[in-house]
Amino acid sequence: MRNALTRHRRASVTQTGEAPPVWVLETGPRPGPAESVAERLGLPYRVLHLRYTPLSWLACLRRKGGPAGLGRDPEAEIDSPPAIVIASGARGGAAALWLKAQYGTRAVFCGTPFLHGGTFDLIALPSDRYPGDDANVLSILGPPHGFSPMQVQAAEFGWYERLSHLPRPRVALIAGGPRWLGELQPARAHRLGRSIAALVSRQGGSIMAMAGRRTGAEATDALAATLMGMPHDLHRAGEPGPDPLYGFLALADAIVVTADRIADIAHACATTAPVYVAMPELASRDQRATLHALMEAGHIRWLAGSLAAYRRTPLDEAGRIAQEILRRFPLDEPEPAA
Repeated sequence: MRNALTRHRRASVTQTGEAPPVWVLETGPRPGPAESVAERLGLPYRVLHLRYTPLSWLACLRRKGGPAGLGRDPEAEIDSPPAIVIASGARGGAAALWLKAQYGTRAVFCGTPFLHGGTFDLIALPSDRYPGDDANVLSILGPPHGFSPMQVQAAEFGWYERLSHLPRPRVALIAGGPRWLGELQPARAHRLGRSIAALVSRQGGSIMAMAGRRTGAEATDALAATLMGMPHDLHRAGEPGPDPLYGFLALADAIVVTADRIADIAHACATTAPVYVAMPELASRDQRATLHALMEAGHIRWLAGSLAAYRRTPLDEAGRIAQEILRRFPLDEPEPAA
């Protein structure tokens, strides 16, 4: 069986037989921040799904990383090394540094580095986690993701007919729940739904609600009870059919997200709608720091009795990272390893 170096490619990889100049190192089954950035480069790229091995943690401790997770004999598999490798996570960072040391590949890391902050060519790091100004650090707001401006338009077009029965203004309500202490309490879900329903009732319009896995069945039922008698669409966690998140966000005139759902808050900020954050008590310490940075930049506000519109520019951090990569590292032959 061929190893991780050759078993997976994205559709954007050229069919001419030429080796793609960009590699993406993923540690999970779903596209992560590294692939979201690669998609925005406009270049062919290859995705490598790293496997966990008992030696993976040793590679994370070495300054020049290690190839653990790339396969049994990665050097034998690399006919043409990439010019740029984009990674996230400790294992991805270790493999990226190994490629840099072996082949002179430019190593880009998305997130907080494990132990190798000074050795990557570029680190896209949330501003709330690094107040410094190192030359290899690009300060970003929130996690990069794949909800690009083009995908926002595609979601608006793709979901328009299905949601056209809901009168405007439409309010998207994205509910989560506690990360470690069980599901959301039904009484809290009821209060949240009732407050949003009251705001919408005063101004007219409808609600597009989505309950997450951590919301729980009982809290989702409590939320549903507050929406009865008004135009709405409620999507429950695990419900069959396509995930409506992007459609809800793209077609919303205002968006409310609970504070624990940082990724969804970042997705919401990709639209032009005002974004309000509810239930601050659900956010962890790190999440509160991210929320503070987004608020300081004017992208989000706490929910406090109003869904009034406010002016802001859609947030596109994946695109900004991609632009910085292309600016710093014009694609030419990789520099020889030192």
